[in-house]
Order: sequence, then C-alpha cells, then structure tokens
Amino acid sequence: MVFRLRRLAIGLTGLFGIWAAVASLDPAAARESGPAPQTEEVRLGDRIFHIPNTYLEKSSHITAWLRWMPGLDDGSRSMLMEIDADEVAASVQGYITRNLIGKENINLNITVLTPIEVERYTYPSWVREIVTKTESYKRRIIEPDPGTGYFRAYREIEYDRSWDLLKFDPDNPPQGYGHFSNWVAGCRKYHATTATGVLAGCSSYTLFDNIYVHFRVREENIHHADAIRVFLEKLVGGWVVK
Repeated sequence: MVFRLRRLAIGLTGLFGIWAAVASLDPAAARESGPAPQTEEVRLGDRIFHIPNTYLEKSSHITAWLRWMPGLDDGSRSMLMEIDADEVAASVQGYITRNLIGKENINLNITVLTPIEVERYTYPSWVREIVTKTESYKRRIIEPDPGTGYFRAYREIEYDRSWDLLKFDPDNPPQGYGHFSNWVAGCRKYHATTATGVLAGCSSYTLFDNIYVHFRVREENIHHADAIRVFLEKLVGGWVVK
C-alpha cells in the first residue's frame, strides 16, 4: 500500500499529490493500511467468531480438553482463552500486571448462552439470596471491603475464607439491585504463604447479548471489574460475526 501511494504521488500534481506523498511517509498511515490479522473462524452455539490467531496461539498452553480446538466442530458452546496482562493494562488504567506469583494475565471462559441461561446470569439468584437471607445465606455476615467502598457477603460457614463482593450494602439494597452488574465478584483466599500474607483470587463475568465472558483476577485487581468488563465486551464483541 505504501508503494502504491508513492507511485500515485509521483503521477499527480497539486494538493492531492502532496497529500498522498506525505501519507506514504506516515508510519500511522502505513500501519492502518497494513495487512489485516489472520483469524480463525470459531463456532460456539449459534454464534460465529473470527478470532485473531495471536489470541489462539497465546492460549495454546491451556489443556486441550478444556479449550476449543480450531477446526473441531463438536457443537460446543464454550472456549477458554488467555489475555496478556499488558494488553489489559493498556485499556484498564491502574491494572496491576504482575502479582506475587507471576504475570496477571486474564483467563477467560467465553460461552454462548441459551435464553434461560441469559435470564439466570442477568439476574443471578445468589444476589437475591444474599439480600433476602435465604438458602445458604440465611446466616450471612456483611462487612465493608477494605479500601474499595464495596461490601463483602460471607456465608457463615465460609467466613473469612470465601465471599461475594457487592457494590451495595445488602442490608440497605437499592432498587434494581439484582442485576449482575451490582455483583462485583466471588472471591476466595488461597493457602499460600507470601511476604504480604494469604493471596486471594476473584471470579466475575460480563454478559452482552447471549455471550457470557467469565474472567478471573487476583484480589488486588478486582476493584477494576467494571473497566475489565468494558474492555472484554469491546474485545470479544469485536470478534462476533453480526
């Protein structure tokens, strides 16, 4: 493309010729006109994704039976993928790219949901149970989450080891509290000895149309959950064939 632009500049006169010559020397213009990334077509449920090969290559270390294999049409509705921490940090301001045990890449589970599942994950039952003190949350314990303004909801039997992270106080819920966006994550401590104590990991998800994207990060990054959701919706949504 750069070569063609230079030939065009030589053959034309006036402002148009000058513009073309300048464009041919502009690195940004050259990048925009470069070859499109190679993609692999992936069919999950009733959706087709065109995923750049670079993402599939980065995820090749995931155990084969846990991930979608290119070229295999087995009717699967899910696939696993890994997104490099540096790419996340480029879109999520303040994202910590390394933790005490290594790089903070994001592991994804991308699933195409049925209509019943869409309803289930849009208004998750566990959020309602936390507020109404039912099922396994009959004797729940609520505590502020240090430094985030969120609230931790513990099942009594799992106190201090596992908790749900919410944007609101379950004892004073706002209208519309049941939507998944008001649930930040489910977190759990790991039995690992480090300089700063015990590590904790958190799992969350985003949902757009009938596409569910589950992700896991360490506790120190979970306060970026909303920004991570936006990043993943844009990234994965850009692969969907409309």
